[in-house]
Amino acid sequence: MIKSAAEIRYFEIGCEVGEMVIQAIVDTARAGASRNEIRAKIMDTLLRNGCETYNLLIYGVGTAINHAGQGGYAERRGQKVPEHGDIILAEFDAKYQGYQAQFNQPFVV
Repeated sequence: MIKSAAEIRYFEIGCEVGEMVIQAIVDTARAGASRNEIRAKIMDTLLRNGCETYNLLIYGVGTAINHAGQGGYAERRGQKVPEHGDIILAEFDAKYQGYQAQFNQPFVV
């Protein structure tokens, strides 16, 4: 399907906001940061920059994690905090005007 210049711009804006989210995670995710603190920063960055309220957000942390949905029981309950050497996997959509840019980004604490 051929996209208009406006539709292409919506994708570009989503990508720009997604890059802001990645930087927000870099700035927030550190040893001892709570899962909720990091996830709130992700959503705050998306929403403050015009993305829609319904966005995919999967977040996992651990030493042997290979998919963001593998956070495990303790992580899902908000008890697992990043420790030095942990891997953080964040999968999220930056959805702008109905057009979504999806990101899958690993980080190491």
